[in-house]
This record gives sequence, C-alpha cells and structure tokens, in this order.
Amino acid sequence: MSAPLARLVQQPAVRAFVFFAAGVVAGDRTDAQAMPALVCGACAAALALLVLLARPWRPVWYVLRDVLLYAALFAAGYARMAGTVQGMDTTLLQYADSREKITVRGVVRSYPMDKPGRVSFLVDVSDVRRDTGGVAHGAARMQATVYAARASGVVPGIRRGDTLLLRGKMLSARPARNPRGFDARVYARRLGCAVTMSCTAEDVRLAGRADAPGPMAAIDAVHESLARGIDALFPARHASVIAGLLLGDRGMIDDDVTASMRDAGVIHVMAVSGLHVGIILSLVWYPLGRLRLAARAPLALALLWIYTVLTGLAPPVLRASIASTAVVCGAALQRSTTTLNAMAAAGLMILLADPNDLFLPGFQLSFGAAVSLILFEPRVRGLLQRLLPFVHRIPAGESLLSLLSMTGAAQAGTLPLLVVYFGQFSLVSFLANLAVVPLIFVVTACASVALFLLPLWPAAALLYAAAADAALGLVLWTSATLASLPYAVIDLPAVPLPLLLCYLLCTILVLSWRRRLRVRLAVTTTLCAAALAVFGWRAETDAPPGVLRVTFLDAGQGDAVLVETPGGRKLLIDTGPSSGGFDTGERVLLPYFRARGIRNLDALLLTHPDDDHIGGACTLLRSLRIASCCVSRPWPAAPLPAAVDSAIRAARVPLTVLRAGQMLRLDAETRLYVLSPPRDGPPLEGTNNVSIMLLLRHGAVSFLLPGDAEKEAEERAARRYGDLLRCDVLKCGHHGSATSSSPAFLDAARPRHAVVSCGRLNKFKHPAPVTLLQLAARGTAVYRTDVGGAVIFESDGTRLRTYDWTKE
Repeated sequence: MSAPLARLVQQPAVRAFVFFAAGVVAGDRTDAQAMPALVCGACAAALALLVLLARPWRPVWYVLRDVLLYAALFAAGYARMAGTVQGMDTTLLQYADSREKITVRGVVRSYPMDKPGRVSFLVDVSDVRRDTGGVAHGAARMQATVYAARASGVVPGIRRGDTLLLRGKMLSARPARNPRGFDARVYARRLGCAVTMSCTAEDVRLAGRADAPGPMAAIDAVHESLARGIDALFPARHASVIAGLLLGDRGMIDDDVTASMRDAGVIHVMAVSGLHVGIILSLVWYPLGRLRLAARAPLALALLWIYTVLTGLAPPVLRASIASTAVVCGAALQRSTTTLNAMAAAGLMILLADPNDLFLPGFQLSFGAAVSLILFEPRVRGLLQRLLPFVHRIPAGESLLSLLSMTGAAQAGTLPLLVVYFGQFSLVSFLANLAVVPLIFVVTACASVALFLLPLWPAAALLYAAAADAALGLVLWTSATLASLPYAVIDLPAVPLPLLLCYLLCTILVLSWRRRLRVRLAVTTTLCAAALAVFGWRAETDAPPGVLRVTFLDAGQGDAVLVETPGGRKLLIDTGPSSGGFDTGERVLLPYFRARGIRNLDALLLTHPDDDHIGGACTLLRSLRIASCCVSRPWPAAPLPAAVDSAIRAARVPLTVLRAGQMLRLDAETRLYVLSPPRDGPPLEGTNNVSIMLLLRHGAVSFLLPGDAEKEAEERAARRYGDLLRCDVLKCGHHGSATSSSPAFLDAARPRHAVVSCGRLNKFKHPAPVTLLQLAARGTAVYRTDVGGAVIFESDGTRLRTYDWTKE
C-alpha cells in the first residue's frame, strides 16, 4: 500500500467515518432483512483492512476487538439511517394529491429562501384543516413554496419560528418524471418531509411572531441585520452575490451570474464552505497574534461558531468549523492532530446529527475537495516543481505554485462528482479558479470588515465595501468572459459508475503510488482500457439502430416532444411553459439533453405562440446549437413571443413558416407532413386553432400531433384528409381538453394509443372526463404525463412498442 493511502487509513477517525458512512448507505438502500449479511460483510472488510495495517507483533485479540468495533460502527450507521427513514412522519400524505385546497397551521423551521417570483421554507405542521372540518395533527414536516416577488411580499420580515396559516394544494413528492430527471421524492426525504404545498401570497397569513428571547432569536436578528447591511453597502446586483458568499442566501442571484460561474467552473465559491470559514477565522486569528494562545483561541472559535450558525449550519461550514475547532483546540492544549483526522471527526458528527447529509452534493463536494487537497496537493506540487523549475525565480512564485497545486488537486478529486451532478466539464475551470479564488478571498474579507465597521465607523465601512465591490466586479467579469469562450464547457452524458470508480483509482495511483511516472501511467492506462472493454461507455445519444424514438416529455402543463430518427436526426416539437419562476427549458429540457449527451437539434418546431408551448425556447436557443426553427404565423405582439423572436435572431437560426401541404423529409423512411394551419380559406379563430398539426410517418407506423388544435381545426382536418389521419399514436390536442379530441377527428384518426400531456392537478382540470370516455369507447390505450411521467415509443417502421425508461 502506498504511503499516503496508508496514512489515510491509519487515522482512527477516518476509519470510524468510513464504516459509519458505509452503514448509512446500506441503511438507505436496503431493508432490515439484509442487516445480518451486511454486518458480516463489514466484519470482513474491517478484518481485511486491519490485516493490511497489522504489525507482526500485534496480538490477535486486538485485531478481533477492532473488527468488532468497526462492525459496531457500521451497524450504528445502518440503524441511524434506517431510523431516520422509518421515523419520518408521512401522515400528511392522506391530504395530498387532491384538487381541494388545504389550510395548514405550522411553524417555519428554516431560513426562507428567496428566489425570483417565489419563496420556499420548511414548515412543521401542527394542524390541518379541510373545508369540511379540522383535523388535529402532530409535527409532520412539509416544504412550502409561496409565489410572490419576495418574502416581504408574503409576510413582512418572515423568519424562523413564525407561525403561519397557509392555504393551498398539497402534493406528494414523486420520483423522476423524465429519464434521468430530478427525483423529488428522494430530495424531500433528505429534507425529512413527504409532501409539498404551493400557494399564493394572498393565501398566507401570519398567526404568530417568533418573539421569544433566546440564542436562536438573537442569531436570527443578527442575520437580518447583516442582510440589511449588505443591501445598504452594495448595489442590488452585487448585494445578492455578497449575501450568498457570506450568509448562504443565494436565491436572489441573477440567473446569468449563476450560469456564467457554473460554465466557468467556479460556482463552488458560492457555496459557503471551508474557504469562507478559513477567511473568517484568519480575520480574528492573525490580528490577535500578540495575545496568548489560550486567550486567542476562544475568541476566534466564538466568532467562528457564530458565523456557522448564521449560515444555517450548512454541512460544508459545519465540517470546516468542527475541523478548525479540533485543530485550534489541539494547538491551545499543545496536542497535535492531523487535519484529515479532524475533518473525519467533523463528518462523523454531522452524520450522527443527520445521516441524510451524506447524500447531499454540497457535503460530498466539500469533503471530496478537502480530501483531494490533503492527499494530492503535495504530489501535484512536486510534479509542477519538476515541470516548472523557473517558478521560484519569479515574484510571488511560491504563492503561484501553491495556487496551481491546490487548484489541480481539488479538481482531480471532485471531477467525478461534478460530472454526476452537473453533467458538464468546464475546460476553462483551472484558469478561472486561478483568478477567482484569490479575488473571492478579497471580496469575503473586505465585505466582512465592512459589515463589522458599518455601525461603528460608516466612512471606513464604505471604503472596505468599495474594495469588495471592485473585486467582485472582477470576479463576475472574469467568469463571464471565460464562460463565453468557444467550447468553454462541454456537456457529458451519464457515465457508468464502474468507469467513475476506475477514474478515481487511476487518480490515486498516478498521484500517490511510489513508482516511476511511466510505470504509473502504464498501469492506469491498462485499467482504463479494461474498464472500457468490460463496461463500455455508450452514451445514450441516439435511438437504437434502425429505430424511430418519440419521447413525450413531462413538461408540466405544456408540450415537449422529442423525435429521434434512425439516422440520428433530432427534432424537438414545443418547449413547455415558463411561468411563476419555473422555466421548463432550464429545469427539465436542458438537464435531460445534457444527461443524454445531446448538444445539437436539427430542428426546433414551435406549434403556436402560447406560453405552455414556447416557454422554454429562449433557454434552448441560448444553450444548444439549433440548425433550424419552424413556426406558424402570425404571432401576437406579446412579450414572450417577442422574446422568442429576438432569441431566434440572436442565435442566427434560419426560420421557416409552415403551412398545410408541406412535407419535411427527416430520414430515408421518416416523413413529417404539415396538415394545418391551412394556406387559404377562411381564417380560424384563436391561437390554438392556428397550431401546426403534424403527421409523422416512419414506414407503416404514424404519429398524429395536433398541438393545441381545437374542434374547428380538427373537423376541418377530418373533412380534408379523412382516412389519411389514421395513426397509431395520437397526442391529444390541447392537453386533453373538452374543446379538442372531437368525435369526428377521433373517428378519422382511430388511434391505438393516445398521450395526454398535462400538469398534475392543473387548474384547467385536464384531461376532461369526456375526452377520456371517448378514447375508452374506441378502445384506445391512454398514457398521461401527469400520472406516469414521460412516455416513450419506439418503432422499426413495422412494429410499435413503449419503452420503459424507469428501468434505465
């Protein structure tokens, strides 16, 4: 075993953390019946580890004792996680998924997170009331989202501990609605709740203020005071970023700032973590250098823990604070401790408090970066010294070398996590971090001093704030400039777990093994080749060879249909809605495309200019390479259609206006026929009736896609085309509304399958019962995106089958 790895596993807290965390993972993924087998496996792993580390003279009794100890830690982690999962109160599920509005009384238990158009927070529910009567309840937790401009628009100065009355629809958290999509059920379980509630500002009433004195009330008051100070010292655009850096309030940061920092690979600096803890600690530690260590340590730790509580006890901050506390206390008591051991102890404490933190991206990225720095930074530094021997002769060469080695080591260890969670890799990340990280130190330090001086010496506070503002301007300019470079960021499809594990093993071998570099490279190359040969890496970017795939994505109360031809061409029909702060393009379509490795669309077709069909278009036009765009005309002079028109021109995408009678040849055997709107004849009323109606044919299989066409347009198509409308799959017009899917149209189409694309518990009550009855009377199988999520069909031109994406 290499020396760095041996030092890693010889740390007692590290071994305890590893076995406890393994038990947490087992408790989350298995049932109680597997417990004996898992504990036996933990014993075997502990024995193997101890054999590797055992000294020849070590008695067998001590080895057995340690095996039992680590098995007990594994069992404790299992029991802690299983208890958390089983102890979650799910009684609120009985009120969920009903069209009836529910009135809830509860106490706010988290800092309200302001976002454009809405505010979210956790609520401990004490009482549930239906219109038919009240039901007393315990203390189940739910996540509430109130749609308003800011929290002050809901209840002025809302804060933790306030008692609220909320009235809205209660929904159960559900698994992913699209392939490789966001799993709301798992996320809600991590928060300790099983339901969510959405309501408007008018449906929220303050029932009681959290005015009781106490430590948390004082902390909240300080938090609000700091937030007001930030608003007073900085312009609005920068104030939101400063609040995110210092207090963790990132909800009001502009989307373009977040996007540029993500694409530049520096979004991690916005997560309050060890970097910020180190800055806060140094602001006290070094100015008090003349004091005795016994006096300096308590002052520094007091400020550190006040800051930790102000940030909401976020796991990265908590981890760094516990580790810093261990190191500082060890120094004050003249006891030595390693950073890695202290950090592992911090992780163990966090998991004891809430084992769900182990599965949060912030926790994993924070620990991954810290472990990478400890293990790999000396090796990377030594390699850079050999490659850049002249660096010592330039000014600040040592500082530059440290920055290069720390950046390289941290990115080497966190790359797999970034690929898994974000599906992107920034090619400019290394360069961006070299510039941004030092500037973030200046921003955080100067902004902290400015807030401290604001009530004492306002003139000096303004000077420090100006310095922080200038440094932050450089951060944002650097991020935006680097992110705008060609190929600054590449999208990566989902990577198999074995390949990620192989990458980690290769990284450890290259940076830790005590062998010549060429030997290490030969071994790692062999391992990579073996992993690719055994597991492969076939990104699911296309339909299977010779197969047409049509995916009706769950876009809420809207449409989004992806057509993939046997030849690899991709056509997206409509882009879902964008309203209430939710952009389907950003939240649904782009993540799906990135997970699939789709960067180009051969065509984007927008059936008509309603929000629920073009809402995500602007985002896609900015983010993907789109060869052409097809629309119907005329479009109304409304803000969203005008914005889409501007985005099409800005992206320089050729625009085609479609009319009945046109045919698009997608592949050798795949055709797309335009059936409506008509070229001539009396105009149809309403934007729905000018929807582009399409018939997609692949061999003997056909799909009829009428957009939002209503009865008038459907009946005109039925009279004109008759049996030519015959199809295997029908996307029900206008989300299954009673104004569409008319009897004449259904008689002409005679579909075997029908897809209804609509939102769960939508206010329009789509699909209409009459539509479902008419389809049932004709023996048509109905698939609903609001019930089962995305619907996928595949066809070789002769046979048609549904593809079960939930088993991917």
